[in-house]
Amino acid sequence: MAEKITVYVRKGRTDHERILSFNRPPDIPQTDILEAGMAFDGNAVVSAVEWNDRAGHFIHALHVGDEPCREHHQSLAGALRCAEAQLFTWLVLHDYEVEFA
Repeated sequence: MAEKITVYVRKGRTDHERILSFNRPPDIPQTDILEAGMAFDGNAVVSAVEWNDRAGHFIHALHVGDEPCREHHQSLAGALRCAEAQLFTWLVLHDYEVEFA
């Protein structure tokens, strides 16, 4: 049975930002985490979904292999769904069960 990771989704500094975070799994190399577009905040792994004024749409840095989310999202919900799907796929590829909270 795969170990479970809980991914927390919280409001960021504005109404147009969400932070995805989870405790850093000790068996995933830090380079894998960074290459997937995430950052470290203490013992947590974090990634943001936020509005980008210059681009005119929501953005996030998560990507899994050759399957980045390429749509330009005009809604936070659409961008968040894409980022969550990318993170879910990435964690499953590392043999984790994923739960969002």
